[in-house]
Amino acid sequence: MKDLKPLKPNLEKEIDKIRKKKHTSINWYDLESEIDRIKDFDTFEEKEVLLYEFQKLFSNQNKSIINAYDKDLVIYKILETIILNNPIQVSATELKEKEYFIDSGIKNAVDKSLKVLNLYEIIDKNKITLQQNRKEYTLNLNKWYKKSKYRINDNEVLAILAPLITSYINIGFINEFNIEIFFEKISNIIEYTIQPSAEHNKYFELEYEITFAIEMKDKLYLLIKNRNTYEEIEIAPISIIFNNGKKYLRYKNNETNKYETKELNDLKLKLEEDIEDTNIFNANISMLKAEDIKIKQPPKKAEPKQIKLLLECDSVIYEYFNMLPLSNMIIYDEEKKLKEFSKKYNCDFMPNKFYIEATDYKEKCISVIFHCLENVKIIEPTELKNDIIERVKIFTKKNNIDICKEDNTPPTQPIKPDNNQTSKNETPIENIEIDKNGLVEKIKNSKGGNLNL
Repeated sequence: MKDLKPLKPNLEKEIDKIRKKKHTSINWYDLESEIDRIKDFDTFEEKEVLLYEFQKLFSNQNKSIINAYDKDLVIYKILETIILNNPIQVSATELKEKEYFIDSGIKNAVDKSLKVLNLYEIIDKNKITLQQNRKEYTLNLNKWYKKSKYRINDNEVLAILAPLITSYINIGFINEFNIEIFFEKISNIIEYTIQPSAEHNKYFELEYEITFAIEMKDKLYLLIKNRNTYEEIEIAPISIIFNNGKKYLRYKNNETNKYETKELNDLKLKLEEDIEDTNIFNANISMLKAEDIKIKQPPKKAEPKQIKLLLECDSVIYEYFNMLPLSNMIIYDEEKKLKEFSKKYNCDFMPNKFYIEATDYKEKCISVIFHCLENVKIIEPTELKNDIIERVKIFTKKNNIDICKEDNTPPTQPIKPDNNQTSKNETPIENIEIDKNGLVEKIKNSKGGNLNL
């Protein structure tokens, strides 16, 4: 910031007005408007002077005579206690009876910490009786969720955020680092997490066209990156493979008659413009309600058993499962892992697929499956399919949908690949060797020789 001292003499009247203002009369979340009410300014520097004076005024209210580390530790522990007791109010007396393991006096540390939390409107203070002058505190949840799309209703989950909230409000001034903005950011993270699985893959449309062409044994015109430019090439796509968390397309170049492998982000559809990053914070993309963020579990005495889940998944939802939405989850994607899965469960693996093994509660499994229903196949447990069917029946009944009604309308988008269809010209995965960079090194032919790539 530029030196503000030369400007101060010209703004003495305005600065004096700020210093005389009552703390409670100021909208700390919109200081621009507060400054505009004092005077119209022509320069950015003048506004900066008055913003600085407002910050000083707030800091004076937030002063502490206790060790800064002790104060932050007590703020965190007090906030955690109030969260875990929500909606029951907690008295200052109860808080002062706890052990915080600090050098400063407990009473003083608690008083100062409560003052900070109250200043930042994180908690509400209530006087119970005038005779006892007993002060009790509860969470100011209306302020917490003012800008947030989602509400976290589980106190134990909220308590995890207590140290993060404490650190966040210590970063800077209240108009930028406050509880409203903090939960707005948390809401964005939740939005990203629960968005439909396809939204995690910014090449979803490209990948669907590729898998459709593979199943139809069709040729495809793609723009393939070569150094800093894209070349239009006619290809015969073979399969999508996984290596080191990335996806590659294995294909035959119809112009050179050679087999090649390219990472998916080096490919474009012929008439496709540059793929822009997906806007993950679209307010309408979520398929869950805020209340569905946490799977409601029965009381601990009746805690349900976890089930083992095996899924076969289309490549287009690979990014979603890379977030590990299920517990005890293993992803079988690369050739070595796919062979391990095949041997372990005595089943063949299919091209353009990866496999999931997980152990989690049934409701959690069903929730994840519904996130990507059209792109998963349940291998085990088979009885889980009946649960899915029953829920679909309930949904169709509520929405007056007759799924048995004959519909001859042609599909408007590529049909999901059918596991039973295979290409006669497709190279078996076990006959392909990949080098350390994830590229195809050689393909063995049926007679044991190698094809030149």
